[in-house]
Amino acid sequence: MFPQPIEVVTRLLLPFHVPPGFDLATKLALLTWRRSGGEESKEPRRVWEPAKVDPLDCEEMLAEAESFFIGSGNCSRFEVPRGVRESWFGNFAAVVLPGAGAGDESLPIRLDPDYGIEIFLIADCIGVLSIALGLPCNQGQADTLTLECALAVNYHLSHLRYRVPVLRKPHPETDPRLAAADPSVPALEMPAAAEVGDRLGHRGQPFTLRELSDFLLSTLGAECWREQRQFLTYTTVLFNETVDFSAAASRSLVLPGLSAFAQIEEPRHAAGVAEEIGIPHCALNAKHLAACSYLGATHFLANQDPPSKSADTYDSGRVDRVQRKFFTAFLIAMAQRMIAHRFLREASAVLAEEPPRFRQLTDLWNRFSRFEANGYLIDVSRREPVNRVFRLAHEAQRVPQTIDALHRIFRDRQAAEQAERQLHLQDRVGRIEVFIVAFYTAEFCKLAGDLLKLDDLYVLAGVLAFGFVAGLITHIHHVEPAGDGKPGGWRARHFLWFVMAALLLWILAGRFWAPRKESAPIPILNVTMSAPPAPNLTLPPISPGSAGGKQGEAPKGK
Repeated sequence: MFPQPIEVVTRLLLPFHVPPGFDLATKLALLTWRRSGGEESKEPRRVWEPAKVDPLDCEEMLAEAESFFIGSGNCSRFEVPRGVRESWFGNFAAVVLPGAGAGDESLPIRLDPDYGIEIFLIADCIGVLSIALGLPCNQGQADTLTLECALAVNYHLSHLRYRVPVLRKPHPETDPRLAAADPSVPALEMPAAAEVGDRLGHRGQPFTLRELSDFLLSTLGAECWREQRQFLTYTTVLFNETVDFSAAASRSLVLPGLSAFAQIEEPRHAAGVAEEIGIPHCALNAKHLAACSYLGATHFLANQDPPSKSADTYDSGRVDRVQRKFFTAFLIAMAQRMIAHRFLREASAVLAEEPPRFRQLTDLWNRFSRFEANGYLIDVSRREPVNRVFRLAHEAQRVPQTIDALHRIFRDRQAAEQAERQLHLQDRVGRIEVFIVAFYTAEFCKLAGDLLKLDDLYVLAGVLAFGFVAGLITHIHHVEPAGDGKPGGWRARHFLWFVMAALLLWILAGRFWAPRKESAPIPILNVTMSAPPAPNLTLPPISPGSAGGKQGEAPKGK
């Protein structure tokens, strides 16, 4: 029999997708709540408030991991204020599991004050609602839960659709085992209010975690869609100092329970085999076992010192460190899986269209490359135990397989696109080939006709006929399949022999039956042209006196 745990803390996680550019802080600020019918202030209180990330969440975290976890630097964590939480749950609440018995036995549960109700915004695109619950153990006979009972509470609280448990603030009429009769407590209101916001904070008024989560996320709308309809769990189970996981016998005893918590198995589920529990797990040290599955993670812890010496030792913060440093590593792995699955869905949607939109696929590939560079982390911390748990979560969430599948999709799509481009290029080359064959066949007919002096109309008919037939056969040869499955079958190229034979017959037929008719020569007339007589250009002699004086003197004026 395994020892009774000292403390069990479970975070119920509900992840959801946040679209690009969505202002989560503004949307959450719209949700308010006011306790109906009470003596509290009538001013509604804001349900969500921005909060800083706890220093322990990012302690010794690598810079690239912290950048991915926090995102763009805006607020990445929101919490429900302590006053609102205490109004809803008080010191502890009652949970009624389905099938607990004819009397609907109420079990104690409390909202963990250290973690409460939070929302984490990871990488600006993944939101995670966290509701941290503590199961009382070893706190007295009236409110002690065994490990098997804690497993049953985990199993039922994680479901949102069927066998959903009911929670409420204890009331003497509904939970006499947990709430003693008190005259100051008002009588139970029947029937219960229709809206969950009107039931919260009232004793005996039931609500489910599905109603609570829907109320907490009601202002986000359909834009922030949930990937699944079940809570994931992140559980720490703390044992006393007598438990040591270094012995093989101890591990064989506890590993089936570790697997059951990590996989959120129902209490009556067949126990796992210690040698092969089927999920990634490891022993970080003699006081720490960890296991991860697709539905969550579980840590089994044990103190090193007795309670009298544990106050100022590592034992005092053991659970808190696992619920913060190791929890952050699990959140990063889960966010990587969700982002990778989003790329898978987008790629599937693009490839399903006819024809696929290659430009959008290229944009998707570019965004995926940026995610790989900034978000596909190999390690997240400078501490090896945190990295080991991160790798367990990586393996359990199938992140490497999803990334490989995306690479294969993009690679195959790129190869298909390249093949289509090659076919398109071949089609263009084929068209040019048809033109060249037709042109040179027609040119050959023209040259043969001129050389053999065939009739011009006969040559023109041959040019048109043989050019068209040669181009047609070349086109058929270009578009016909590579093989018809019949060895020796006739193909388009075989008809080229008939074209060549027909061309020879055309030449021979034209030589004998369509020679070019010789045109009659144009007679050349020998016409003798007589030249006209030359004009007489002889000038009469000039006498010396007719010039008006001696030679060389200018004539005198009168």
